[in-house]
Amino acid sequence: MGLKGCRILIVDDEEDLLQMVAEAFEEEGCTVSTANNGEDALNIFLEKDIQVVIADESMPKLDGHELMAKIQESKKAFPLYFFSTGSMELLENELQEKGATGLITKPFDLDTILELVKNKIS
Repeated sequence: MGLKGCRILIVDDEEDLLQMVAEAFEEEGCTVSTANNGEDALNIFLEKDIQVVIADESMPKLDGHELMAKIQESKKAFPLYFFSTGSMELLENELQEKGATGLITKPFDLDTILELVKNKIS
């Protein structure tokens, strides 16, 4: 199964990066929603049927950790949740213990992210 039809929410306060990642998933046939802060992302998640969230660790109005916690508290099914970060202090296994699906380290390769998500939804 490919990414076609996947409903994804991408959250990052770096506008250029946000658009680049969104376009890559749209080209694969995904329905993409975007937000540039955690608060807007939470509202989008609660309004839409989202399967995958890729959220920056550090952003305004709820960081990636706070956003994940709020999503977990909601009554909706928890999506695949990936953190993206430039920080070397985050450990993937610690994030997974808290419920995250994985960690995407910046700078990243778009093909690698597409493949990572494709493998997890298959």
